[in-house]
Amino acid sequence: MNKEYYCWYCDKDIVPVKKEEDNEYIIRGEKVSVHEKLPFCPICGNQIDDGTMDEQLRAGYDAYLNLFGLSFQKFKDIRESYHLSQELFAKALGWGKKTIVRYENVESLPQVQYLQVYKKIENDKTEFIKILNMNKQSIEEKTYNKICSLIGYQENLKTENAILYLLKNNGLNITQLMKNLFAVDFLSYKTNNKPITNLNYAHASFGPIVDKRTEFIDNMIKNNIIKTTTSYNDDFIIFENALEPNINVFNDEELEVLKKVKRALKNKTATELTSWSHDFMGWKKTKMGETINFKYAEYFELL
Repeated sequence: MNKEYYCWYCDKDIVPVKKEEDNEYIIRGEKVSVHEKLPFCPICGNQIDDGTMDEQLRAGYDAYLNLFGLSFQKFKDIRESYHLSQELFAKALGWGKKTIVRYENVESLPQVQYLQVYKKIENDKTEFIKILNMNKQSIEEKTYNKICSLIGYQENLKTENAILYLLKNNGLNITQLMKNLFAVDFLSYKTNNKPITNLNYAHASFGPIVDKRTEFIDNMIKNNIIKTTTSYNDDFIIFENALEPNINVFNDEELEVLKKVKRALKNKTATELTSWSHDFMGWKKTKMGETINFKYAEYFELL
């Protein structure tokens, strides 16, 4: 038996008739088209409320979100792609947890600026990390490190802080910085069977350098991790730390490697470091531009 509903126009209970329609609505200033099955009174022909109004509203919201390539389900999918709880995801974005809950439970339609954030981070971890670091000051260090670990940013975090550690009270030119980083990772691989940073090294005329060096340095400056004291002109530029290093991201073995390298190479000139690196077996066995495999770490010796 079909369920009856009350029609206010006819003042009686009726069994509604479903009709399919393509309707247009204006949501947040945007025109959206929705294909709907709506209930109508078979006597007066007016639309009635059979309890599906929420579904109709949801359909309109879904059509609106589709303009941005998003949906309520995608809000949850995007968060889960970063392996974060609603609370940690909210902290990373600088939002409240209740905001995330409302969006994922279809209780609220996000404003455009929030939709733009979701779209930016949907398939771009770099954008997510950029937002995370913008909010870093308002996140407890323990929580920040946990977020970094869950999203797979730990290696990037160690790379940044290794550089900050090497540069603290120790301004270096480009050649000196390259040799310090090379020493850190090859000594770490030799003693702990794993490099500290996520960098790779290539054969260059002045010895091993970070692969894609220019792009790497430009990104560090752009993200305000390091700063310069002179014009950007290779060996004439001096790099300094723009942030304080967070040594808590390193284990005891990694921190010991960093200390050894900084002590050993401190005050060594670019010429001295270049000459020293030319004696390294990994540099001798590779050609210009070739990546230097970490298998050569067994031959590495500090200056």
